[in-house]
Amino acid sequence: MIKVKEILESIKSAPKEFPVETAIGATFAIVSMLAVENVVHRFYPLAFCFIIFVTAITLRKINKIAYYASYFLIWVAYLLFHSAKMLEQPWFWVLNIIAAIVLTADLSKNDNRQFANTVISRIGQMAAAALLNCILAAMVSAIIGSVMYLFNADLDHLLAHVNIIIGFIILPLTFCYFQTHSNNEEIYGNRLLRIVVDYIMSPALVIYTFVLLVYVLKILFVMELPRGGVAYMVSIYIGLVLVGNLLNKLVQDSHFNWFYNNFTYIAIAPIVLLWIGTIYRINEYGLTEWRVYLLIVNVLMTIFPFMLKVPAANRYNLMTFVLMAVMVIFTCIPPISAANISLRNQYSRFVDHAQELGVFDTSTWSLRNDVDINSIKDDSLANSTFQMMRSEYHYLRKHLDTIADKYKGWSYWDSADNRKPRKEDDNPVESLSLRDFCDEMPIDGARRCLYGCDATFDYASKTLTVSHKGQVILKYAIQDSINANPAAFKNDPLRIFRVENDSVIVIIHEMSGREINGTYEVESILDVPSYFDFFGK
Repeated sequence: MIKVKEILESIKSAPKEFPVETAIGATFAIVSMLAVENVVHRFYPLAFCFIIFVTAITLRKINKIAYYASYFLIWVAYLLFHSAKMLEQPWFWVLNIIAAIVLTADLSKNDNRQFANTVISRIGQMAAAALLNCILAAMVSAIIGSVMYLFNADLDHLLAHVNIIIGFIILPLTFCYFQTHSNNEEIYGNRLLRIVVDYIMSPALVIYTFVLLVYVLKILFVMELPRGGVAYMVSIYIGLVLVGNLLNKLVQDSHFNWFYNNFTYIAIAPIVLLWIGTIYRINEYGLTEWRVYLLIVNVLMTIFPFMLKVPAANRYNLMTFVLMAVMVIFTCIPPISAANISLRNQYSRFVDHAQELGVFDTSTWSLRNDVDINSIKDDSLANSTFQMMRSEYHYLRKHLDTIADKYKGWSYWDSADNRKPRKEDDNPVESLSLRDFCDEMPIDGARRCLYGCDATFDYASKTLTVSHKGQVILKYAIQDSINANPAAFKNDPLRIFRVENDSVIVIIHEMSGREINGTYEVESILDVPSYFDFFGK
């Protein structure tokens, strides 16, 4: 049992033992503290802190030069990424998942029991590091909070700085210490693990298997296609069974060895169900980036159960390596990346549906504006095709500026559902939502963010009022602004979403109502994040 005193002394020496992790944490901490002081803004490498930390921790065991070079990933990320939109991209989350797998798995362990033991040990080390640092943060916050309350001191920034140091420096170093100095004691036969696996997880998986098999029988008797969401359910189910099988190897005298030993045969029916649901969903809606990843995972979830019956392939380190390698390949190689595959598929479907509706001019490779949209609306089959075409267009427009520029002038995108003319005195604004903070204008050369803004919208006068600490700092009469200069808003619709004065800029996140030019009713004028990078422009 490692004594607390030894842990604290070792953590003190951690900067020497883990210099790159310390440097990465210090850099992120300094930037975060400068952001608190409104000195710097929008340092996007912060979003990659987990990936960069894991890269450094992993390379430390492989190559010293690569280990020291990993620090510069911060600045590579700084040069490559200049938008918060990356947080919406599937590849960003896939890379974080891969980093989590790298952190918890040891691919050098060929024996499945040793592999499982390492995974559980590392998860325990992360939990212990997180718990220690949560306790530390709570104690520090309690002390500083008490001083603030008793002496009416303004120590908000100090509290933020201390928690930043704990999160970016002390927490990673604590985990590094646990990972390096832990002896990874044998977990086989652990009582708590037995309760979790043998009395909770395994029974639940057996019951879920029964439910899926009954659903398969229902499909056979009723002769109906499975629901599209079944693909997600079955892929998660197979993944959980594989995890359960791994954990079961650490359970002594398990009651469910029969289930895991025969899962290869049990999985055949769910796998058939998986592919019927997958093919149906892709044929119906096409490939999005997430569906490409689902397709990849489904292929692996089909292969892995059969690997369990091949002695040479029944190795979880091999399965983990294949999973990570495939994900990296389909994320990082542009020609076959999930993003590009989905865009090619959606564009092909978009053109096919446009040609099917007769709205695609092959001579100019553009959309025709002389279409009787009412005839499409009245034909349920044609209207269904149009809705799919519009969905494909919006997906393409979100990811490709060229698509937005090429087809944004087509007059039917937002008017297929309702072409009901509005009265001249109708108000185009019905509701709106704001970001939860306003971006303060540069003052004396410094750029600062103004947090804690309160915004109210008067639906009668269509006036937006923004206040800070009880003081009104901006009023925006949206209707009056449109009436005063309708041509300007028609030519540049984005203007309606941005309003500023000498002290503040307000970005409207979404506004519902009618088209700005007042021609047709629509569900939404614009979804600003699709057009307007809030953090950049």
